[in-house]
Formats: sequence, C-alpha cells, structure tokens
Amino acid sequence: HNDFMYELLNDRFPDLDMLEARAAQVWSRYGEPHRPVILNISATGEHWGNRLEVARRLIATARSHEFATVYGGHLVLLVTPTPRPQVEATVSEICQLLERNHLNATAVVGAECRDLREWRECILSALKLNDLLGTSGILWGMVWRRWLNYSNRLSETGWRSSAMPRWRR
Repeated sequence: HNDFMYELLNDRFPDLDMLEARAAQVWSRYGEPHRPVILNISATGEHWGNRLEVARRLIATARSHEFATVYGGHLVLLVTPTPRPQVEATVSEICQLLERNHLNATAVVGAECRDLREWRECILSALKLNDLLGTSGILWGMVWRRWLNYSNRLSETGWRSSAMPRWRR
C-alpha cells in the first residue's frame, strides 16, 4: 500500500495506466466511488513511537474493506460510503476505535473520487488543506478543492501566502 501511494502522489505525474492494475491489486473496491480521509494521529502522552502504523493496523483489522496506508506523517484512508452523513459516521467510528486504543485523530475529508487522477487530486488537496488550516475534528475538503487548485496555480506563478488576506493565513 505504501509504495503504491508514494508512486501515485509523487512530484512527477505518474503513469496512470501502469498504476491502474496495481490499484486493483492493493484495494478490492477500486473503481467504486469513495472519499479520501487524511488522519492526523497523536497518542495519549505521545508514548507510542509508531502510532501511524499502529493506527493503520487497527483500522485495517476493523474495516478490512477500506484502504488504509501511511503517507508521510499522515494516515490516508479511502472510504467507500460517499454521502456526507455516512462518511461522518465512518470517521466517527474510526476515531472512537482509535480512542479506545489511546490514540487521537483529526480528519480532513476530501471530495468524492472515482479514478486514479481524482484520487491524486483529492488526496493532494486534502493534504494541502490539512497543512494550511489544520483541524480540531473533521474538516471537509470538498468545499476548498477549487480554491486549492486556484492557489496552486497562483503559487506556480510566484504568488506568496503573505499576499493572502490576514483572515485566510
């Protein structure tokens, strides 16, 4: 799972045809509509050195039909219920599972995805949204998707975040 996610989110745009076959191998529900969920995991007392891997294993055991992998300092999930109430219930169940095991989580939920190109766009947008705003619960990334794409284009042309109005920084 980890290698697949790193290839998909690489700075250099991946060969999606090659990754298509691998996607079906690493996740049985590939091709179904789903949403990415980016989890920030912390441990009570910060005594768990490998909290991301522990959280991934807990989720993979409890929800074997969901895709879960570690990417950088985050846990990336792909969940198959896509309507907001069902995703909220799923994320709440996952957070409760982690809390029972002395782990805390905050989440950024991305827009609905159907293919690898959308996976890449939505996961990267959710990661950027998390880095930009942080979370203290569940943050819905689908509203910010267009704004993030716009800000990415601006940053490529030399736009700086200091030019952003203070309330958005």
